[in-house]
Formats: sequence, C-alpha cells, structure tokens
Amino acid sequence: MATLNEFIKFAENEVGYDRYKDPQKGTKYGRWYAEYTGSSYYGENGVPYCAMFVSYCLNKTGTKCNYFPNAVAFDTRDRPIIGDRWVDKYKLKRGDIIGFDWDIDARGDHVGIILEVHDDYVLTIEGNTDNGKVKRRTRYYANIIGGIRPYFDGDGALAITGIWDRQTTLALQRTFNTPQDGIVSGQSSWTCLNAGIAAGKCFVCESGGSPLIRAIQLWLDPAWKNDKSYGYLDPSTIYALQSKFNTTKDYVISNPSELMCAIQRKLLNNERW
Repeated sequence: MATLNEFIKFAENEVGYDRYKDPQKGTKYGRWYAEYTGSSYYGENGVPYCAMFVSYCLNKTGTKCNYFPNAVAFDTRDRPIIGDRWVDKYKLKRGDIIGFDWDIDARGDHVGIILEVHDDYVLTIEGNTDNGKVKRRTRYYANIIGGIRPYFDGDGALAITGIWDRQTTLALQRTFNTPQDGIVSGQSSWTCLNAGIAAGKCFVCESGGSPLIRAIQLWLDPAWKNDKSYGYLDPSTIYALQSKFNTTKDYVISNPSELMCAIQRKLLNNERW
C-alpha cells in the first residue's frame, strides 16, 4: 500500500500522456484494463479512459479504494458500494478521487485525482482530458459531485496540522534524502518542550543531533556546518526557518505553528526546496 504522497507522485509521472500520440491501439490505460478484466473492449480505440487512468494509478501503487478498479465514472447512486469513504465535495482533500457531472443531471461524467483544494476551486490530475491527454486541471465546485477517499499507508499521511508530527518528519526525510524512520533524533530537552512538537512520538531528547536537522540547516545556509548548533533544532534554526517562510519570528514552534503550516503546505504541494 502506498502513502498519499507516493500515490500522487505516481499520478504526476503520468502527466503528458496523449492518446493520439500513442502508437498502439486504444490507450495505455485501456490496454491495461483490458488485460486486468479479460475484456478486449477496453483496449479498443475510442473508449473513454478517465476512470481507467485512476484505476491504473491505484493498482500500480497498491492503493485500495472502494468502487475502483472501474471503467465508469461514479456518482451518488454508487454510494452503497463506496460506503463511508464517500466525501462531500466541500470536504475533499489531496489524494481523493473526485467525480464530475458536466450537465448537472446527477450522473457521473468524469473522474480525476485531487492535488490541491482551495476555497473556490480544486487542482487535479485527470486522464482523458483536453482531447485525450493526462493533464493537471483547475476545476470549480459547480460540476463536482463528490469524492472517494482511498486507503493510504499511514491512513492519510501528511496533513496541514500546524504540528511537527511523525508524518511531517517522514515527508521531510524523503525530501532531504535522510534516513526515513519518522524520528528526529539527538535533540535537546528545550526543543522537545516546544508546544508544536510531538515530543516522545517523533522527537528524541538525547545528544548527537539529527541528520534531518543537519540537512535542513545546510539548505538554509551551507555555513551552518561550522555552527555549534549543527544538527539541533535550536532557537536560531527555528528563527531562520521562520524568516525563510515569512512567518511570525518568535524562535519557538507553537501549537499550532504558522511555520509548520507553511512547511506542510510546501510538502503537500510538492514544491521545490
């Protein structure tokens, strides 16, 4: 089973596919679904593939999702199958499978994968869009039916909580290519007393410093390697991060923390560090 971010990364790697530049019959996703189901129909030319694209991404990452695999867009009539994984359109979040109704007849017409949720619109990755492509799209709420929440490893992985928790640590460790154990080791007792740090769950108070914190400090300033705080999330490191992310500069990680919200948002949006 994949984490939320692994699932999104896989889907993003499919962006750029164009059915009309595919030299083979049908589509990449239709051919896979034809093999998966044993029905050659799905591998033919002209078969809509938005739901098969989503099914492909779920299957290849080992992500379970009620209703899928499927070749047809879902709608409210499918809620008995979807069960408690149904998501109201105003409660959608990153990683959810989103359903669309173009002609407002309560019938599903199209599906995609949520990348970002905003007040007035969502950003998605969709298959069979803009004349047969896999693309990122901006969609407004009027045509959204609702969504389905897949089952991710860690049950939802990273979220914007304002707390430096285990999921934030894992995401940062992946970003900075340090050992991925969800633990910030070798920290001072002062660090662990910050209200916005999940001490005892992902921060360990001991000597030695942390490979993750060293990587973050070098990202902030390569000269940090010569500082006595190298490897420790001390007030100067927190202040430097607050300055970098343009949040309140108070030398601490509060609960909730503006800084952590900004870091989590950057991680969720897969922005370059």
